[in-house]
Amino acid sequence: MENQRIRLTKSMLKDALFERMKEKPLDRITVTELCRTAQINRTTFYKYYSAPEDVYNEMAQESLGEIAEMLQEEPEYTRENVTHVLSMLYRERDRYKVVFNDILGWDYLHKLFRLPEILRLIDRYVPAEIPEEKKDYIRQFYFSGGCAIIRQWMNREYPEKPGEIAELFYSMSSAMNH
Repeated sequence: MENQRIRLTKSMLKDALFERMKEKPLDRITVTELCRTAQINRTTFYKYYSAPEDVYNEMAQESLGEIAEMLQEEPEYTRENVTHVLSMLYRERDRYKVVFNDILGWDYLHKLFRLPEILRLIDRYVPAEIPEEKKDYIRQFYFSGGCAIIRQWMNREYPEKPGEIAELFYSMSSAMNH
């Protein structure tokens, strides 16, 4: 169990990582500059992580866990549930925008769309008559389109409200199913 000091240190490192990612890609951020930004010494950093990518991966796992938890609480695919998830992304828009624009952001989005809760929702719109070996093409189509929509939405200077994007997803899914 992490105590308050450890949580604070990790939080400072995560905040510093996002600050650095506003200026350059994750794979070009060094431990030294991350520690300087967080005002933490390298020894402290290495107590918890071995590289900046580890900080990023921990943040990604935490946010994916939050999204999965939200979807488990509300397992039905409704506009309201999708709006709820998109609202969480919107509240943290500055952070997610940085992540989605980094090359590793595609890895994050891939993990997001591979959450069992989201795959279950996507599978509702994969036609039953499609052979099992071809269903992954349809899933990939939804994944790629969903990633592109979220990424573009997050990058807009004045993005639409989460409910509008949820409506777009819901309308597209309904149209594809008919």
